[in-house]
Amino acid sequence: MKKILHKLTLSVVAGLLASSSFAQLDGTDVAPDFTGTDLNGNSHNLYDYLDAGKTVVIDVSATWCSPCWSYHQAHELRNLYDTYGPNGTDEVMVLFIEGDPSTTTADLNGTGTNTAGDWVTGTTYPIIDDASIGDDLETSYFPTVYMVCPDRTITETGAQSSANLYAASQNCGQLNSATTNDARIYHTPAVKLMSCDGSVTPMLRMQNYGTATMTSADVNIYIDGALEATEAWTGSLDQYETADINFAAVTGIANGAHSMYYEIDNVNGGTDDNTADNTSSTVNFTVDMNALQPTLALTPDPWPSEVSWEIQDGSGTVFASGAEGTVGSSFSETLCLPDGCYDFTIYDSYGDGFAGNAAGGNGSLTLSGTDLFTFDQTQHDGSEYTAHFCIGVTSIDDNLASNSINVYPNPFTGATQVFVQMNETSDVSVTMVNVLGETVISKDYGSLTAGTNIIDVDGTNLAAGIYYMNVNLGTETMTQKVVLK
Repeated sequence: MKKILHKLTLSVVAGLLASSSFAQLDGTDVAPDFTGTDLNGNSHNLYDYLDAGKTVVIDVSATWCSPCWSYHQAHELRNLYDTYGPNGTDEVMVLFIEGDPSTTTADLNGTGTNTAGDWVTGTTYPIIDDASIGDDLETSYFPTVYMVCPDRTITETGAQSSANLYAASQNCGQLNSATTNDARIYHTPAVKLMSCDGSVTPMLRMQNYGTATMTSADVNIYIDGALEATEAWTGSLDQYETADINFAAVTGIANGAHSMYYEIDNVNGGTDDNTADNTSSTVNFTVDMNALQPTLALTPDPWPSEVSWEIQDGSGTVFASGAEGTVGSSFSETLCLPDGCYDFTIYDSYGDGFAGNAAGGNGSLTLSGTDLFTFDQTQHDGSEYTAHFCIGVTSIDDNLASNSINVYPNPFTGATQVFVQMNETSDVSVTMVNVLGETVISKDYGSLTAGTNIIDVDGTNLAAGIYYMNVNLGTETMTQKVVLK
C-alpha cells in the first residue's frame, strides 16, 4: 500500500488546522475494535473507552512524515488530551498510532535514522507502535486523524485544532442503555438524482442501537408516499453493529419528479422501543427517459484507489459521483443527465493526478461517439482537475452566429436564468409549460438587442417536475426542457 503524505503547510499548522483530503471513513461506518500496547507497557482497547462513554481521537502518523511532525509540534492533540482527557474533564481519549511497520522505537524517541524528531518527550497521551492498527482503520496516508464516537461511528476529521475536535465530539452519537429493541437508520447512500430507465435501486445501512441482540426487522421503502416494497431482514446484530439492506431495483416508475424514504418496524417480532430513529429523511429524484446518457471512461495511473470524481451543475447539485476505492484500473459508467451545463471534477488524494508514472492515465466523457471532453496526465497532474461541458444545449461561452438559448442552472430550485443568444434585435417573450401542455409562466420582455441577454425566471410557486421553456424571438421559437426540484 502506498502511504500518502497529507500536505499540511507550516502556515496552516500555526493557525487553524484542517484536512483537505477526502475522507476514507465519513461517518457512515462503525470502527473496528482494536487493542494496542503503548511504549510504557499499558494496554488500550478502543471499545472499552467507547463503552465508558468517551470519544476517542486517533492520530495515525509516521516518524519520518514532515506534515505529521508539524501537526505533532502544534500540540493540538496534547492540548485536547490535557484539557478533556483523563486528567481533565475525562470526556475524550487520544491515541497516537505509529503507522509505518519499518520504523523503530529509536525513531519515535528521535535517535533513529528515519525520524523527524523526538515524538515521545512532552507527549502526554499514549503512543502505540503498531502499524496493524492503521491497516485495520484503512489508513492510506499520513497523518490521518480519526474521531470515534461512543456509538462506534468513525469519521476521518483531518488535522484539526483542539477546539474544533472537542466541538465535533459534542455532536457524537452516544451510548444507549435505555432501549432494548431499537433499530435505527444509520445511513442511506445517495440515490442518483436522475433515472433514464424508470428505475431506482434503494439501499440503506441499519444499526442495532438497542441492548438486545437484533435478529429480525422489516425494512420498508415508500415511493411518492406509497409502500413500494418490504425487505424482511433476519440475522444477528449485537448492539451498535450494522447491516446493509439492498433492495431489488424498483422499476416502472413514470417520467417526472418523485420522492422516496425508508422506515423500519417489527423489530425482533415486536414494537421498536424508540420509533424516533426508524424513518429516514426524504430523498428526491427525477425520471426522464428522454434524458441523454453519456459514458464516462477513466484509465488512472497504477494507483486508482486514490481517485474520486463528481459531476455537478451550476448550483452545486451533484448528479453523479464516485468515491475513492470505486475506480479500478479501467472504469466506465453510463450516466443520466438532463440538458444543461456541468463541471466534471476528478480528485487525486496523493496530489499527483494521473501522472504517477511515465505512462500516466486519461479520461473522457462521450455521447454518441462524440467527445464532450478528454484529458490526460498532462492536464490532471495535481490534486484535482475540472472540465466544463454542456449536454443537449450550446454553451453560453460559444460565439454563435445563430439564435440559441441555454437555461442555467438546470435542474434548478426556485429560480433560474435563460441565456438568450440573438444575432439581431428582436421582440422576446417566454412561456413555460408543464408535461400536460398547460402554460404556467408567460411573460413578454419587449425588444431586446443582439448579443447575449439574460432573463430571470421565477419558479418559486411551481411544483417540482419537468417543464418546457419556450423562448419566442419574433417568428422563431426555441424550446428547452427544464427540471424544477
